[in-house]
Amino acid sequence: MKKRTLIENTFILSVAGLIAKIISEFFKVPLGNLTGTIGLNYYQSAFAIYSLLTAASLIGIPNSVSKLIAEEVAKNKYKKHILFFELPL
Repeated sequence: MKKRTLIENTFILSVAGLIAKIISEFFKVPLGNLTGTIGLNYYQSAFAIYSLLTAASLIGIPNSVSKLIAEEVAKNKYKKHILFFELPL
């Protein structure tokens, strides 16, 4: 398996993000027709908060687990860092 470069990975993520945006537009049109402008405004307000909280949780949890594991490995406590692997699961 060939190792990809940073440029290739960035391009793949950009295309995937663009496809996700296009798909979300197909969802908003019927939703706007069903609920009207007020319903669509409620959706956009709630989705902004939901996106922010989802991004914060997805960034914070893996970083904190990685930090805890790295600290235990640096202290040569290999049995304890296995607990950090099993605890989130």
